[in-house]
Amino acid sequence: MTRKLVLLSLIVFFAIACFAHGNHQHIMGVVKAIDQDSISIETTDKAVVHVSLNGETEYQKSAQPAKLSDLHTGDRVVVHADQHDGNYVAVTVAFGPPAKH
Repeated sequence: MTRKLVLLSLIVFFAIACFAHGNHQHIMGVVKAIDQDSISIETTDKAVVHVSLNGETEYQKSAQPAKLSDLHTGDRVVVHADQHDGNYVAVTVAFGPPAKH
């Protein structure tokens, strides 16, 4: 009985973790360019992805609320974005200190 309860708990935990961000696309990398309406991110596979920003985009720096002006080129980011007509629109932009070289 205990084994079944543990197994069921693990299944529920992993299901919640998998769907925690809904249908958002996850874009991770380093900020290469910033303007008021978009950011460009170089991903780990060296592709550059352009992500639009809007008034509903939320920002977090080191897990604390932030604003766009806190974001700088060279910062590492994780963006959760919706995709509309082939374009990414950021829902959340989480970032931390610049990547070390």
